[in-house]
Amino acid sequence: MPRLRDGVIKRGGSWSYVIRVPDPATGVTKPKWVGGFDTEEDAKAARDEARVRARRGEYVNRSTSTVADYLAEWVDAHASTVKPKTLAGYRHDIDHYIVPRIGRMRLQALRPAVISKLYRDLAEHGGRDGAPLSAITVSHIHRTLRKALADAVDVEQLLAANPAARSKRPKSNAVEPIQVWTVEQLGSFLAAARSHRLFAFYRLAAYTGARRGELLYLRWSAVNLDAAEVTFGGSTAVVRGQRVEGTTKGGRSRAVSLDRETVAVLREHHRQQTEERLAAGSAWNDNGGLVFTSRWGEPLYPDTVTALMTKLINQHNKSATPPAKSLPHARLHDLRHLHATTQFPCGRPRPRGGSTPRPRRPRRDLARLLPRPPRTLSQRRRHLRPSRQRLALANPLARRPGRRDPPGRFGWSEVVVRGGVEPPTFRFSGGRSYQLSYLTLAGHRHRFEPKRR
Repeated sequence: MPRLRDGVIKRGGSWSYVIRVPDPATGVTKPKWVGGFDTEEDAKAARDEARVRARRGEYVNRSTSTVADYLAEWVDAHASTVKPKTLAGYRHDIDHYIVPRIGRMRLQALRPAVISKLYRDLAEHGGRDGAPLSAITVSHIHRTLRKALADAVDVEQLLAANPAARSKRPKSNAVEPIQVWTVEQLGSFLAAARSHRLFAFYRLAAYTGARRGELLYLRWSAVNLDAAEVTFGGSTAVVRGQRVEGTTKGGRSRAVSLDRETVAVLREHHRQQTEERLAAGSAWNDNGGLVFTSRWGEPLYPDTVTALMTKLINQHNKSATPPAKSLPHARLHDLRHLHATTQFPCGRPRPRGGSTPRPRRPRRDLARLLPRPPRTLSQRRRHLRPSRQRLALANPLARRPGRRDPPGRFGWSEVVVRGGVEPPTFRFSGGRSYQLSYLTLAGHRHRFEPKRR
């Protein structure tokens, strides 16, 4: 009868090993048998590797769970930790693309080559009626599967490594950069939309950079017209045909300053909505004070304002006569991009050795350009209270009519400062740096111009 020697034994025609692994629930060590090795050397090598993993707490027990079983449990566990729209995206990727192709495989049998083949098949004929699937969709499926398998490694300890992280995706074609409207084109669009009852929506979108869902969630209680300020504290989305509300993308609210004309537009919109409510009478839908609604007070669906923007652009282009120019197609989200480009001062590109312009460096996030939090305890407390201290840059789109910037200088904007904040410094390629100069009197607006160092 074969004997167990140093955790290795021969059973029939194959070799097996045994190690003791602590139970995650009780902490008590239990023997774990693993067999199927052709030689004694293979069994010993696997035993040594298993012992190292067991000491590190990284030992993975053999499991018969399939990919479909694990993903079903995984997505149910995330139902209460992610937003409804994110959860719906996970379910769609799993039900339509992943499970129908590799759902019957054992989870621990997944290899990077298997997942790479999945992505190739999806890119070639994974769409409707066997059509190719876009690279963006394949990337979204990859993110879903990579996150699920990462939890199988780190949380459930069903895998030793994440095979999706080492898989290969098909090479996608280069995407043309987005052409953002100019300020003049934005003005033409807003002029065309001025007669529509939702003109204030597009005005606020362009002059605050708010997302579509944030604007549709906005309540009048979060709009302070006297202080020229609006607070975005939530978002709206559509999941399986139902309108749902939740937090913003970052999970935090933010306050944005408004220019005078936008405040006037919102006052007019509020007056118009009051007239619509009185005209509707008992048919008015009590929506909790939403800023943007239908004529009967019903909440707007996100696709409504998206389709309306395309309609307004087409109407402008049909009625445009020389010297007026047609507007290129733009998405509603492009207004957010336009707002971002106007918020950042940018210098002229310097030629390098000839007439070829030097490429500009990518713009950094605005938060990185703002002053760092104060260091003292009392100042740190004030910094953590948005009502006591906030730095808000008004949109440069709201310049006074007829004002021109001096050549080689940046334009002025407005800044609202509450509390003591050191002026930020903007550094650009070429070694030049600019410091914004302004006073720090609480609650006052001050114009500033960048000063060259």
